[in-house]
Amino acid sequence: MPFCSKCGAQVSDDSAFCPSCGSPVSSTNATSFSQTSAVSSEYTSDIKTHLVPNIILIFLGGGIFAIIGTIFSCLASSALGKQDYNSARNYSKIARIFMIIALVIAVLLIGLILLGIMNSNS
Repeated sequence: MPFCSKCGAQVSDDSAFCPSCGSPVSSTNATSFSQTSAVSSEYTSDIKTHLVPNIILIFLGGGIFAIIGTIFSCLASSALGKQDYNSARNYSKIARIFMIIALVIAVLLIGLILLGIMNSNS
C-alpha cells in the first residue's frame, strides 16, 4: 500500500486523495513501503559507517581537554574550600582555557564532519 508523501499516512491503492490531510494522491505523490524501507536502510548503513567514528573522534578530540578542564575546576573548588583565593582564581582561569579549547575542537570537528557529509551527498 502506498503512503502520502505529504503527511506519511497510509493510502489505499484506489484513493485519489489522502484520508488524513486531503492532498491529492497520484502515482508520483505516493511511495510504497518497499521504496521507503530501502531508502531507510541505506541511510542507516551510512550512519553506522560514517557517523559513529566521527562521534568517537569528537569525544576523543575535545574530551581530553574537557577532562583536564574539569580536573582544574576541582582543584579550584578545593582551593576555595581552603580559602586560598589566589590559587582558586588561577585554577579557574586554567580550567576555563581548557574548556574553551575543548569547545573549539568539538565545534571544528562537527563542522568538518557536516562539511564531509554534505560533500558526500552531492
